[in-house]
Amino acid sequence: INLYYTNESQKERLQQLLSKYKKNYELKLIKKALFEGFVDHDEKKIFYSDHQIFNRFHKYKISKVYSKIKTVDIDEINKIRVDDYVTHIDHGIGIYKGLTKIENNGKKQEVIKLSYGEGDVIYLSIHLFHKISKFNSKDGSKPRIYKLGSGAWDRIKSKAKTKIKELAFDLIKAYAKRKISKGFTYKKDSWLQNELEASFLFVETEDQIKANKHVKFDMESENPMDRLICGDVGFGKTEIAIRAAFIMVTENRQVVLAAPTTLLAKQHTEIFKKRFDGYPIKIKMLSRLTKPKEIGQIKEDLLIGDVNIHIGTHSVINRNLKFNDLSLVIVDEEQSFGVDQKEQLKSIFPKVHVLTLSATPIPRTLQMAFSGIRDLSLINTPPKNRMPIETNVIEFDQGTIRSAIIREINRDGQVFFVVPRIKDIRAIEEFLYNCLPDIKYMVATGKTNNTELEKTISAFYYGEFDLLVSTNIVGSCLDIPRANTIIIYKAELFGLSQLYQIRGRVGRSNKRAFAYLVTKEKASLTENAKKRLNLIKELSKSKNNTSFVIMCYLNTVRKFGVDKFIKSIKNFVDGIIIVDLPFEEEGAIKKSLSKNNIHLIKLISPMTD
Repeated sequence: INLYYTNESQKERLQQLLSKYKKNYELKLIKKALFEGFVDHDEKKIFYSDHQIFNRFHKYKISKVYSKIKTVDIDEINKIRVDDYVTHIDHGIGIYKGLTKIENNGKKQEVIKLSYGEGDVIYLSIHLFHKISKFNSKDGSKPRIYKLGSGAWDRIKSKAKTKIKELAFDLIKAYAKRKISKGFTYKKDSWLQNELEASFLFVETEDQIKANKHVKFDMESENPMDRLICGDVGFGKTEIAIRAAFIMVTENRQVVLAAPTTLLAKQHTEIFKKRFDGYPIKIKMLSRLTKPKEIGQIKEDLLIGDVNIHIGTHSVINRNLKFNDLSLVIVDEEQSFGVDQKEQLKSIFPKVHVLTLSATPIPRTLQMAFSGIRDLSLINTPPKNRMPIETNVIEFDQGTIRSAIIREINRDGQVFFVVPRIKDIRAIEEFLYNCLPDIKYMVATGKTNNTELEKTISAFYYGEFDLLVSTNIVGSCLDIPRANTIIIYKAELFGLSQLYQIRGRVGRSNKRAFAYLVTKEKASLTENAKKRLNLIKELSKSKNNTSFVIMCYLNTVRKFGVDKFIKSIKNFVDGIIIVDLPFEEEGAIKKSLSKNNIHLIKLISPMTD
């Protein structure tokens, strides 16, 4: 006999009652809720619940864990289509075959059909939809589908857990090693340093001056620097990196700058060479644009110390790349690098100073900065005469877009036209051919030949054509001062960080810039897509009132506790957007934020479909 109970008092009561009777049976008391009892004749077992014995009403309890983990995101469901690859948390990657009905105990039941290798099929209750998610591969390749029960999925999960543990261990080890290491100590500004800083063509903002002082202070310490410079696109983060690099070079030390894309690496190379013009500083770039015969010579020069500043993409994060005396690593657009990539250089060179630049740092980086593991400098002040970007969310309309392009070209400007996928370019070319036949345009994508890509971007930079049609590769691209209108096609398919970075390609001069977030005509947008688009639009409006803004979900605030959460961000943030904040809680949270000089930004009502 198996008796199920829900609390200790019920257990004691059951034991007292049963102690009066002789036992010629095996009795088990189990603390677990059971809806109702049953008899298993084959196993000769009886199952009873305490509420049945005492004739009480059975009260259902909803687990808190269920409400947080086992809920289904409607947006996620809408993303899954028939024949999409999905991942089941217990059985691995399969193919979604849609909803179907099967007979269960004489009743029709709607279930989810998943197919696996060698014709295996699983029928999953719709109540277990939270166990599956759409499969997304990094490069779009098709995954391997295994037979059920083969053990392959368990091996994959085990291997992934092992790698995560190894990565966590390596991170702790690297940070501990850096904590006890002594790096190169910078003494004071030389006359050369003063000369370089005085040659800056623009008026420094107060935040740039502060950030510059922070970096120098870190370099004066015996411990290696690990500082994040966070500021909006075009606010002068690169100048801080240039000055830090110059300090190292004048002390006969080497510097590495890692950029996520070849175009951005090339941009930095040109900026650094122009900024150091007249100084005996040797700068070399190593990327896919580098000719094979030059690669060996650059590596040799790095080893003997003949190269002062080395700029490259992911290739700079390589244990086989040897330096003579590397003392500073600069990581630009840190959100575009993986955790292991960013930390690998620190583990290879535990004594080097690390300076990270980003307009949209990932949550992990921000958390480390807020908690004091990393130092943080904010550049909130825009350059003089910089005007905020006027951002509009519109449906695709040929007339509106045509007018926007003509207006920009008539004021001697240039236009970016960004699409999410290469296959979308054809539709844009047809639009340009039919509506703007006189416009000079070129196309650039990640699949464009390296040499042709460089020529195209350079031609756009020097104003040889009016409009550049491209994919997201312009998210980290050359500064084009004349380009002050950007059209982002099918903007709902881009992530929040991507939209922010792409929009930052314009508005880098003293002219008013325009950004059009264009959705597909009569497209049915998910709630998350609407929130992303409206958030970008709202941020452009709030820039006059706030400088450094973060967005989080209400559950995050509740998880930490309002007071504790505000305490952790109050020294860094002056604006916050809380998604899904109900009206009845708005007043109390707004009051707590106001006490700490943090502005609560409200999203406008969602767009209509």
